[in-house]
Amino acid sequence: MQTWFQKEYSKIIFSIKPARNWSGETNELTKESSRPSDIYVFCVLKHKDKKTVDPLVLEQWDFYVIPTKKINKVFSKQETLQLKAIEKMTECVNYNELNEKIKNEYSGVK
Repeated sequence: MQTWFQKEYSKIIFSIKPARNWSGETNELTKESSRPSDIYVFCVLKHKDKKTVDPLVLEQWDFYVIPTKKINKVFSKQETLQLKAIEKMTECVNYNELNEKIKNEYSGVK
């Protein structure tokens, strides 16, 4: 949803582009690109009514948690993910379930 008039909603696309990382040892960017996180949390404002939308109301959001290893395995060098691809990999949770979902996914990472 955008603040301006729309005939249809925008497609929801997230960047998962591998990036060069900063090295504390050399104080420079690394030469290799990677996804250094353990977990991705994709957040979607699901509320569609412009009159009542409030991004500060956590009940208006869906959260999708996916381990980075799974993203690397399935999407390798891909730079973006559409919401439909994310929905095929995991179910959304609400804010109150987010902590537990992250803990469950993270325990599978180690």
